[in-house]
Amino acid sequence: MFFTLIEGRNILLDSKKTDKKIPPKNYKWFKIFVLSFIILLIIELNVILFFEKTNALIFTLFLALFIHFFIYSIIINPEFFFDLKTNLIKYRNSPITPSDASKISTNFIQYLEVNKPYLNDSFDLKTAATHLNIPKHYLSQAISQNLKSSFSKIIKEYRIKESINLLIADHLKERKIIDIAFDSGFKDISNFYRTFKELKGMTPSSFRDKNI
Repeated sequence: MFFTLIEGRNILLDSKKTDKKIPPKNYKWFKIFVLSFIILLIIELNVILFFEKTNALIFTLFLALFIHFFIYSIIINPEFFFDLKTNLIKYRNSPITPSDASKISTNFIQYLEVNKPYLNDSFDLKTAATHLNIPKHYLSQAISQNLKSSFSKIIKEYRIKESINLLIADHLKERKIIDIAFDSGFKDISNFYRTFKELKGMTPSSFRDKNI
């Protein structure tokens, strides 16, 4: 449990350095946790008083695992436990209107679909914003509000989609995986494998063997 708390602290600190945002607090989940903890604690005290030490030890282990699982669930899925009003609070003083944000996100997707700039491994948020002739924080806001995603995540998805098309087109399996990775916009093969498995649940090689 101690290491889980440390991991949670590190994730919260990292979120301040990236575009990941932790939603505002909603104490309903905390009340449920405290109530569950108190009930389990009362049960454990009864086990200690009326049963053998072995049973008490087993139940203590179960209690520790419950707390560990609960905290870890918050870490990996904060939106389930928190009130999802982050964007409204974050962008309430933004100069661009919801209509503007919608138009920006539409233009951004059209830019990706037509020009395929993500095939260039140096493509980034600043480059996209420059092409659309808007400040990069406007583009970031539009992606967050209207597409419910982030720039980096969307680019990863498009690159993996491109790699899948290349894998399927290579029905004779003549091309190397590393070449397909580079042609899809990835800078290195390890990042390609990691992202592919994250999004598709299997390695590129496994996908090719299964679908070709």
